[in-house]
Amino acid sequence: MVAPIRIGSGIRAKILDAGLMKIPVISTKVGAEGLLHKHMESILIANTPEDFVASIQLLKNERQIRCKIVENAYNLVREHYSVMKCTTDRMKIVDRMLNQ
Repeated sequence: MVAPIRIGSGIRAKILDAGLMKIPVISTKVGAEGLLHKHMESILIANTPEDFVASIQLLKNERQIRCKIVENAYNLVREHYSVMKCTTDRMKIVDRMLNQ
C-alpha cells in the first residue's frame, strides 16, 4: 500500500489496517509519524517520488525483505494497537485514577 501522506494529524488507521492485513506499506516520514513503525523493519519510508518508485521495486523484487516487513508490521500492530491492548491500557489508567 502506498500512503504518500504529506500533512495530517492523528493515528494513520489505514497504515495499521494494512499491517493487520499483511500488506506492506510505503509512506512518508509524516505518514508514519506517531506510530512505532521503523523504516526497513515494518514499513518503508519514502519522501520523494523517486524514493516511492525505488521502494515499490524493492518490495516487488525482494521477497525476503517484503516478508520481513509484513510480519514485523503485523506483529507490531497486534502487540501495540489491538483492541485488547488498548482496552487493557485504558483500564489500567482508569484503575489508577480511581485508586488515587
